[in-house]
Amino acid sequence: MASSSWHVTQSVVLLEALLSPVRQDVNIPPLSCLVMQLQTLAIHTSHPLTSRSAARFVASLVNKAHDDEPLAVLLSNLLVTLLDTLDQDDIPVMKATNAVNLFAWLTKALVMRGHRQTDIWVGKLIAMLSHDAVGTCVAEGFKLIMIQNEEYMNSDNYGNIRILYRQRFFQTFPELVEHYHHAAQPVRCNFLIALAYMLQGVPRVVLTMSLPELIPLLVESLEQSKVVLLLSILEILRDLLESKHSVLEGHIQTFLPRFLKLTRFQDSLKVRIAALQCALQMCNYPTHLLLPYKQQTVHELGSCLDDPKRLVRQQAVSTRSRWYLIGASGEPTKT
Repeated sequence: MASSSWHVTQSVVLLEALLSPVRQDVNIPPLSCLVMQLQTLAIHTSHPLTSRSAARFVASLVNKAHDDEPLAVLLSNLLVTLLDTLDQDDIPVMKATNAVNLFAWLTKALVMRGHRQTDIWVGKLIAMLSHDAVGTCVAEGFKLIMIQNEEYMNSDNYGNIRILYRQRFFQTFPELVEHYHHAAQPVRCNFLIALAYMLQGVPRVVLTMSLPELIPLLVESLEQSKVVLLLSILEILRDLLESKHSVLEGHIQTFLPRFLKLTRFQDSLKVRIAALQCALQMCNYPTHLLLPYKQQTVHELGSCLDDPKRLVRQQAVSTRSRWYLIGASGEPTKT
């Protein structure tokens, strides 16, 4: 099937549209045979749309399947096949990427329903972040798991979804952090990106409960050069600073210099704007904590006024003006 013309294999898109929205009590026989055929197609096809549809369809079937012994056996077979595929030394990049995407979709299906094998799959996914070739793709899998209202995998299509499943998935972050500390330097960024996606997907109240132990990793993330990581972390920090979280109050001297450095980040104007916004939100903290940094901050923000991008210059004006008023008679009232 996987070697057939993509005009033929694309029929899986139609099959997915027909069967993925069915209710959980509808029996689709023979499930095991269908899932294994879809797995082969998802991994081996060279057509991205077909691979994505097949992987998503497998996940939908697994998510709704009865929690019995046949499902446990099926999951074990899927896990062995995927791990054996990724362990091949000469595996083509496209095949490896397809296998990772299927692994992420299946993990999402199990996380959403709270299946008893969830911890096994999540643990394997975390370990795969150390993979030299596909570690970056694995990190994107964490974003997939945290995304809401995916096509077919939602309550409108009768998905098996437990409440607060994202919060429960976030509870695995200590395992991710442990692997990060033991990972080789070239792949550490993959763990930080995965963590950033996890942080973006949970309510801020859940995030703040774990914030003290996350501070070192947030700081480390700001030292990286990956745009997707920087934007994610800056967005999280901007929201926390806007809410004047007390934990960050004690780390002004740690974060402010890194924000100022990123205002000159040449690879992305979005990163420069986000860094300026973080520096602006830092002004929400008590004046006496900010005064020691006022002169240096105003001086460094001056260079941003000459940024070649107009949007950056606009944000720089707002941020620098706010810092200039720190401790002055015209300083806005802080609530």
